[in-house]
Amino acid sequence: MGRYHTCHAKSGEVVELDLSSSCFHGKLSSKSSLFKLQRLRVLNLAYNDLVSSEIPSQLGTLKELTLLNLSNTLSSGTVPTELLHLTKLVSLDLSSNSLSAQKSFLNNLSQNLTNLEELNLGLVDISSEIPPNISKLSSLKSLSLDECTLPPNISALCNLETFEASENIFTGTLPSTLFNTPSLTYIDLKDNQLNAILEFGNISSPSKLERLSLGNNHFKGSLPISILSLVNLYSLDLSYYNTGMSVDFGFFLSQLKGVIDMDISYKNTTNIVDLSTIFLHLKSLSSLQLSGVHVSTAKMGLVSNLPTNLGTLHLSG
Repeated sequence: MGRYHTCHAKSGEVVELDLSSSCFHGKLSSKSSLFKLQRLRVLNLAYNDLVSSEIPSQLGTLKELTLLNLSNTLSSGTVPTELLHLTKLVSLDLSSNSLSAQKSFLNNLSQNLTNLEELNLGLVDISSEIPPNISKLSSLKSLSLDECTLPPNISALCNLETFEASENIFTGTLPSTLFNTPSLTYIDLKDNQLNAILEFGNISSPSKLERLSLGNNHFKGSLPISILSLVNLYSLDLSYYNTGMSVDFGFFLSQLKGVIDMDISYKNTTNIVDLSTIFLHLKSLSSLQLSGVHVSTAKMGLVSNLPTNLGTLHLSG
């Protein structure tokens, strides 16, 4: 829970204000005394009930802000363009509200808020492509755009460490530039409409990618052998990967030696996945989900050969 404030050592002015999860209920008025705190650097109002009020444009006057968190505040309306005046922002979180943004918002944000390291716009209706100039956000490490109604375009993403854009309307294939981002450790693009052959391009060597979630898309063809280049991968979601393979699917995935969390549920294939092969090679598995997959256990003693760390095993359907 929040409820703390920090004051400037000399002037005594409030410079940090964390009121997250403070059970506030009511509208954030444009005449609030909050906007008199001109030295404020941190403002966190997350998880309060602002009763569907609009975000006051006066927030744009707090020019010293480096962190602004308004997530889960029940805010509504259009994101005020005045927030783009907060050029010192390092972290901006407007997620999980009923907000929309002008089509030029992402483009202007990329021009103005060049110090951003974390940006979370989950559930904000952006309805515009990710602009090419997002590459200007060279400090950006974490980008979350879940359920933002983004059309099919993913541009170069610079120095990102995490990229989340699930439940959008991306189609086509994934650009190779995405996997060539040298610092990227997490990609979540599940529940989109990606429908081309899955390709990873010339993966940076060695790739730092640790978590890859591509479940519930519509990829064509077999899994590319280049996936085996993801030597640091420990979490893989390929659920609803509705294609066949010319090689044994279980044996292929068992070559990802470092994977400890794997979901290949409801894979539409005529091949039978041999659990003994997976368990033989993936000895560190802690979670395996194979619901809806043709599974063979004929070659193994199911209990005696389980990986010692296995805590979750789904074989339903």
